[in-house]
Amino acid sequence: MEVVGPQSEFQERCLNSDAKIIILGGAAGSAKSTMGLMRHLRWIHDPKYAGFCIRKNSTAIMKEGGLFNAAIDIYKKVDPKLKVKLKDQKLVFSSGASVSFSHYENDKAADLYQGLEMAGTFYDEGAQASEAHIWWLISRLRSKAKVNPSIWISCNPDPDSFLRGWVDWWLYPEGHELAGLPDPVKNGKRRYILRKGGILYWADTKEELIAAHGPKSQPLAIEVHLGTIYDNPWLIENQPEYLASLEALPDVERRRLLLGDWNARAQGSTFFQRGWMEEVLALPDNSQIEHTVRTFDFAGTLKSDINPSPDYTATVRMSKSKSKDYYIEDVRRTRIQFGDWKKFILDCAQSDPRGTEYYIPVDPNPAAKAAATLLVRELAELGLYAKTIRASGSKLDRFRPFSAMAQTGGIKILKGCFTDYENNVVGDNETYYKELEAFTGERKRGESGHDDLVDVSSDAFSTLASATILPSLGGLLNINLTRTNSFQ
Repeated sequence: MEVVGPQSEFQERCLNSDAKIIILGGAAGSAKSTMGLMRHLRWIHDPKYAGFCIRKNSTAIMKEGGLFNAAIDIYKKVDPKLKVKLKDQKLVFSSGASVSFSHYENDKAADLYQGLEMAGTFYDEGAQASEAHIWWLISRLRSKAKVNPSIWISCNPDPDSFLRGWVDWWLYPEGHELAGLPDPVKNGKRRYILRKGGILYWADTKEELIAAHGPKSQPLAIEVHLGTIYDNPWLIENQPEYLASLEALPDVERRRLLLGDWNARAQGSTFFQRGWMEEVLALPDNSQIEHTVRTFDFAGTLKSDINPSPDYTATVRMSKSKSKDYYIEDVRRTRIQFGDWKKFILDCAQSDPRGTEYYIPVDPNPAAKAAATLLVRELAELGLYAKTIRASGSKLDRFRPFSAMAQTGGIKILKGCFTDYENNVVGDNETYYKELEAFTGERKRGESGHDDLVDVSSDAFSTLASATILPSLGGLLNINLTRTNSFQ
């Protein structure tokens, strides 16, 4: 029987962790997948152990050189009597313990795991997964084996994956010169996570979460282990050309796959860069403003276990100055139900300057058009000048004019004008920048895939750019007497 074991501190930590959730989030060549397979070996002496290896696509698991064949090579070194059940995609050890291989390609695939007892689950390439699918697998962690059931997830850095938010604490923070890279002081440290009503709460200790959410709370231990090829001495020694190939990659891919940079994103893959917009500490005087609009993008679903990342209701207030510059003055988003839309509009109006025009989106179906028209009438009775607006063209086509104006320096943004009621973010534009930078025109899943702020920014700019200046609306009810023109 051959000895199989870790060859670096990083690998040893990955193998020996007993946290409920473990992220193996290193760069390329750090042996994440190998560590994921080897973790099952800790419990193969127990005949009741039922382990799983999962990827989004089953073809990737079973193809030559894939996870299944790699597992056979490793496990046979430990147990020469290993039984390979190709039809069942299962490997059975001489003790009776087993490791099964499967996929989780879409929501329907959840049926594959209904009623199962999963003693240990390895999800390979977790950045491709849906966050909801990961939580469903966590709910299946139970076993009669002598094991603390756990899930471990391997992934390469991906700024648009839901895992980017999960690993954030273990990285150098925004503003640091090494932002997005693993912080060696925090690497492998344990924290605790509690999911309640679809919202994630984090703390350094279990006791903090129990104190905040009640004695019946069940916080889960989570560890993030971030490695690089330098944590895999065997590969460097035996295949030095692999390291050379990583070093030769274009800059963005080199930062991501060699250094483990979770913020690395190719400039050509985005239609916006935060550096295009100047942050200003104060807005122009009202006498210098030609036109002000506020646009909305409505959604009506709250966060839940079934839908952990529904769309946001979002809004942007933007003005066009007499010098033909555009100013983003106020950005907000929240998750509310349909009946709360009018209240949200009125809450925004309390801080809007006189003469602000409000644009209510309308879908093409008759019922939606009728609802939008009714809302416009109700707002008019309250003294707000509102219109309906119907989107035409793709999201990307609508965003391109805003992007072009931003790139030429024509759009400025008030420092600290962003508020996220859902996630308790006030006075920090970072979330706004990240959503616009992540937008490629393709629909993505999870928190990093939303484009609600993109849509309202596109609509606000297009309405201002094509607007005809209307006579003074001084006869309407004055809900707000002054312009918010400074950063508080």
